[in-house]
Amino acid sequence: MVTRLTAGAVQYIGGQLSHQGAVTISTPAVAVGIRGGTATITHGGNGTHVTNQYGTLTLTTAAGTTVVTRPGFTVTIANWRTPPGSPTQVTAAEVDRNIKNLSSKFGQNGGVPGLKHLATANLSCATHANAAAMSSCPNVPSLGENAAAQIILQSTQRATLPTTPPRVIRGD
Repeated sequence: MVTRLTAGAVQYIGGQLSHQGAVTISTPAVAVGIRGGTATITHGGNGTHVTNQYGTLTLTTAAGTTVVTRPGFTVTIANWRTPPGSPTQVTAAEVDRNIKNLSSKFGQNGGVPGLKHLATANLSCATHANAAAMSSCPNVPSLGENAAAQIILQSTQRATLPTTPPRVIRGD
């Protein structure tokens, strides 16, 4: 898998593919090889920040390569012509920033055009299970897109609902 990140944040959670050594995420500043692990990569005006959550990351620029194997360590790369720096322990502020950048907010569509419209204007279209009922739904032309819309809608709603601690009921 080869992916290019030009701006923003991405979190890659490894699986079979990364265990085979076949995952690379490139930014304008660095090529990140991910082997059997999980990484958060952000790119913006200050370069690329790569955080290792698990596994082995190989960071390569025109000026050198750095390998990061310790979870919870991050490297900042200014641009393609500078070598990756030494890994440093991730700060609480960076963890908070990554969570904020990667968390969904209520009303986002998860990349599915029309999902926000369905969620706010016509919720019943996202829950139809048959083609006859879907024929009256705008912006959802196929059962596959409808299933994707339903999954994303339900996941987003669950992820953004406030949580309350479970009640403990004791019987005597």
